Amino acid sequence: MNALPPATVQRITSGQVITSVSSAVKELVENSLDAGATSAIIRLGNYGLDLIEVRDNGSGISPSEACHVALAHYTSKLRCHEDLLHVRSYGFRGEALSSLCSVAEVKITSRTAQQQVASQYTLDAQGHIVTSKPSAGDVGTTVTAHNLFANLPVRRQVFKTARRCKEELREVEDRLLALALAMPAVRLQLMNDKQTVWQRPGAGDFTAAAVSVFGTSTFSQLKLHYHNTSSQSPGCQTDIHISALLPKPLSSTASVLRSTANRSFIIVNDRPVEHHAVHKKLKSAIMAALLASATSSIRSSSSRSHPAYCVMIKLPLATVDVNVNPAKNVVMIENEEDLLAAVDELLAAAYPASCDENTAPTGKQALAAKDVARTSPPNQAEREDGLRSEKSPCPAVTPGSGA
Repeated sequence: MNALPPATVQRITSGQVITSVSSAVKELVENSLDAGATSAIIRLGNYGLDLIEVRDNGSGISPSEACHVALAHYTSKLRCHEDLLHVRSYGFRGEALSSLCSVAEVKITSRTAQQQVASQYTLDAQGHIVTSKPSAGDVGTTVTAHNLFANLPVRRQVFKTARRCKEELREVEDRLLALALAMPAVRLQLMNDKQTVWQRPGAGDFTAAAVSVFGTSTFSQLKLHYHNTSSQSPGCQTDIHISALLPKPLSSTASVLRSTANRSFIIVNDRPVEHHAVHKKLKSAIMAALLASATSSIRSSSSRSHPAYCVMIKLPLATVDVNVNPAKNVVMIENEEDLLAAVDELLAAAYPASCDENTAPTGKQALAAKDVARTSPPNQAEREDGLRSEKSPCPAVTPGSGA
């Protein structure tokens, strides 16, 4: 038995944190949000393989802390394990920048409000500063990563294929859409090879963000529902607050159903997450309501098997475990059955004609849902949504606005 060299350990573990272009962008944008940024501009070169740049107007990194900012497991978010019970920030593991340094060439330019000029730092693979110099720049931080996965040739080769590049760009956009719903006041802009892919002006409320994310056609078919309750678990009083933007019972299936779940959003305490049990209940109830009122011709022509929705869940911080995986996109919830019961109650109120106590579709409705997923051709809404992925570089889909 031999101990692995620290550099080898870091490269192995970094590949589990920065797994793709989209994961790198996610980590950097979340760092920006944690720094209080109201604007984050993401610029990619060659779909992120040659360049990833995230520029924000957050609080910046003070020169006294710069030497630690990219070292493994250095973080300002936690001081002990117990702090995880109250963590509000997106990041807290101290892994993102360190991992990025291991798989790319990283530079950081940052300025705080107390500095007259910015400082630019060049980092090595271990996250140490190798050069530092004054630089022009506003208050905030810009992180640039060149030649992603150059030292992981197999992974870089996989991401270089044309199909994978387009898929990865869509994944980056989907992650930003989720953050736009969670943080509607923040301006987000995504560019690839100097062309705007998507942007959200910010300085708005949830409704404005939802229109930007779903589009006016789909948003017009959605309705906002609220449900507040307290858990009934013995010895535990937990307040549960749910805001859900759901398809109306008589919505146009062409507008609210999609072939993928990339417009199905679950956000817990402002953190976009994946939660299979909640998604399953939502999908079952929504599909039952839509297909119950649909004619056979609509069922055969509808192309989408995943409904568009956004569910915002607020729970006490101490009841949510956000440290399940390095991506921090999966959570465990204390007394989860209470949350699922609250979701059932919300769905029963939203779809009283079609939801039973288990929010499950009938046998005929379930078969119809399977037929929709199996036999239906793409509809116009998703054809338009997919135009960007067929063109490179991608054109802007919304008009720009100033920071």
